[in-house]
Amino acid sequence: MVTIHALRGRLPRLGYVLCVVACAAFASVSFTYGEYMFESGYILDRTEATREFLSLTAIISIFLFAVCEIVVCVTDRMGRRRRWDPMSGLPIGLIPKAGEGESDAASLGRGASRRHHALQVVDRLTPRLTPRSIIVFAIVLFALWIPYLLAAFPGSMNWDAFYQVSMYQRTYPVYQIPWLETHSIVEGAWLSDHHPVFDTVLYGLFTKTSLDLTGSWNAGVFAFVVLQGLVTAATFSLAIAYLRRLGVPAPLRLGAFLFIAILPFYGMYAFTMVKDSTYSLVFVTYLVFLCEVVRSRGEVLYRHRWVAVCFLLLGVLQALTKKSGAYIVIPTCLVCAVAFRGVWRQFVAQAATVAVIMWVILPHIIFPLFNIIPGGVQEPLNTLFQQTARYVMYHGDEVTDEEREAIDAVLPYEALVINYQYDDADTVKAWYRYQTATRADLLRYIRVWFQMGLKHPEVYFDQIVGTANLFFNAHGIVSIQWHTGDIDPEGAKYVWHPMALTGYRLTVHSIYNDLLDSSVPLCLLFRVGLYSCWIPLAVLCYLVRRRGTGALVMLPVLLSIATCLLTPIFTARYALPTIYVAPFLVGLAFAPVRPTEGEDEPPERPVPPEGEALPTR
Repeated sequence: MVTIHALRGRLPRLGYVLCVVACAAFASVSFTYGEYMFESGYILDRTEATREFLSLTAIISIFLFAVCEIVVCVTDRMGRRRRWDPMSGLPIGLIPKAGEGESDAASLGRGASRRHHALQVVDRLTPRLTPRSIIVFAIVLFALWIPYLLAAFPGSMNWDAFYQVSMYQRTYPVYQIPWLETHSIVEGAWLSDHHPVFDTVLYGLFTKTSLDLTGSWNAGVFAFVVLQGLVTAATFSLAIAYLRRLGVPAPLRLGAFLFIAILPFYGMYAFTMVKDSTYSLVFVTYLVFLCEVVRSRGEVLYRHRWVAVCFLLLGVLQALTKKSGAYIVIPTCLVCAVAFRGVWRQFVAQAATVAVIMWVILPHIIFPLFNIIPGGVQEPLNTLFQQTARYVMYHGDEVTDEEREAIDAVLPYEALVINYQYDDADTVKAWYRYQTATRADLLRYIRVWFQMGLKHPEVYFDQIVGTANLFFNAHGIVSIQWHTGDIDPEGAKYVWHPMALTGYRLTVHSIYNDLLDSSVPLCLLFRVGLYSCWIPLAVLCYLVRRRGTGALVMLPVLLSIATCLLTPIFTARYALPTIYVAPFLVGLAFAPVRPTEGEDEPPERPVPPEGEALPTR
């Protein structure tokens, strides 16, 4: 009979195995469902290659989780409580004791000495958790990104950022719904909160100052992307330095540093004026602080007030730089408040501060004071609108007169089928009746939406797959913004790429496209699914198995992935937070189970004399 003690020992492994099986099953079901959608004609623009990518998704996912289980089994045999060498990553104490096989011990000692010296060299090539080291390696990383800065000069900018900057300078009309065909211009308004006002003012200050001093935005855009690039490099340097404190092996830390330095999209997004780049660097820093909070079980917030203040400010910045940030910070804080009751006040204070700023101070004080119009409800409801349009397309004959009336009060019913696109919700949500729809109309519509979903839930699921599938398979590419403000004809008067760098920029663009089209496995490094699905889920399973409450550090990452399910359209920048933190997460999985609290650096092992073995501990 299995004893309770033995059962308790098996529960973590059983839980981990269930996670692996569930994730593998999800990958397989995703592939099967993709085949069904293709064969049914729902996805008309998919090619034969897409089906191969979907199959590869299932195979790679199962392989990753199988590797995780193997690693767990091996490390369990070595002993969960064993200390690890911070440079080599090998368990301490595996060297034979003195007197047991002297010749073998001497040989191992010589090999260990050479290995240790080599690892010391590697260790020096990664940052330490000191301000000076972090700054030095940030400068090194920035220098390695300079080729991408030249290709983007004066700096990349998508249409959203151009619209934000133009609003700030009053050179472009303010739209209630930023879609030209809607003609939803709001006269007399200064800004719209459709995009975060904090980002709009930040970008506007740089470009307006540049326009006043030089007559163009070029200098301002360049100054901003250089500053953002330096801060982003410092953020990555901090993350890798923190991995060193946790005792992550030096080769892995160096690999993470080189990975970030070499892959083009890290540098290119660092030099892009877009809210996702600004938000993502804050997200990485917040996650590093959260790791330390979870590792110390919240004690660091009590013992070091400056950490508590920085952690609070980072949470606020997340919410200010991107609206979804509030829905990531607040749930994370509430869960941590329950998990670490000794410091629950600090977590509740952060959640309350973010809520008050975003939902009280900004809309009720700042916006009226500066004539800023709030963003429309069509943004948070875009998924519901898209699901309704799909329902009407495939089951319009089942829609009752009452349901039709409720829908038509919010969206033009007759135009739903015409405007519907399987993988783009913008064409439906843009026609929200913002001028006439009341709160009562919205509530009635939501009730109808819920009732229709009970009738045909597969329609709603189909639609989520339509807009979000590229975030989770091996087909969605990590695209880069190659334009600047000249993406709009009006913007070409203010900011442009210099003609002298056209040849270089086109060459870099061509090389990047070749990398996107490269063969397996290189092409997988340029697929969004690797960073927004496979790596996070693999690390989550590993952390749940190895660390228990330590897996709480994955909560912001999982919430970021959840936001991808609700996006109106696929674009790589929506997954940028997970792309930024992926190297850090991989390193986190290789950290010792319980690092010693209070040690700024892991203890270094002494170098043995030539021919002698390392002592056991």
